[in-house]
Amino acid sequence: MALIVLIEESPLMRPALRDLLQLDGHTVVTTGRADEALGLLEDIIGVELVVTNFAMPEMDGATLVRRLRADTRYQRVPVLALALNGDQKVSQQALDAGANNCLTPPITVEGLKNAVKHMLNGNSNG
Repeated sequence: MALIVLIEESPLMRPALRDLLQLDGHTVVTTGRADEALGLLEDIIGVELVVTNFAMPEMDGATLVRRLRADTRYQRVPVLALALNGDQKVSQQALDAGANNCLTPPITVEGLKNAVKHMLNGNSNG
């Protein structure tokens, strides 16, 4: 299936999200920090999707997405933001920063799976 980079600071949510994506057959590389993700992306070839928590302490999701969009290698890689503690305002901030889609609570397993599937099939949103 797809190579996905998952950026989630929560040590509880990160493995849960990873396992969910792996159950759908994806290869998932995880990190808990946006700055680490940027370093990982330097070394990984063929990333097809970035899934990121939008509210992280060291580097917020908007900064991360803007940096990805400024790099020609990642301008076309879809980014799915997760506003786990957010609302529609946060969702709009994610989209304004360059994310392709942003899920806000309540985030369901089916909702996440559908968003990932649609983004990997070339649709800009889930």
